[in-house]
Amino acid sequence: MKVLVSAASKHGATAEIADRIAAALRDALPGGTDVDVVAAENVTTVDGYEAVVLGSAVYMGRWLDSARRLAETHAAELSTRPVWLFSSGPTGTGRGFPRLCGHRCVGARHRGRTSVRR
Repeated sequence: MKVLVSAASKHGATAEIADRIAAALRDALPGGTDVDVVAAENVTTVDGYEAVVLGSAVYMGRWLDSARRLAETHAAELSTRPVWLFSSGPTGTGRGFPRLCGHRCVGARHRGRTSVRR
């Protein structure tokens, strides 16, 4: 099996998330599974990949152009295989901190965890 992990990143944080996702997949999937990490702007084809993980940083409520372009350009191919999407950045629509799943997520990180207030 061959998996593509791709992300559009403006300052590198979303690329780091893609790297961590790839590492987790390598650990979780059976031996012989190839997991490639390729920046969204460098993906020219998804042929040869049996699954795709695609993510983007979010700015002004939108994915970056390179991730949107990858999804649009390869939509037909992506529709024939498992695809997992992720976003990195503020995704809430309210004022202040975003509300996700009824919780107020606090932006400060403590020991790799984001604190959550109900």
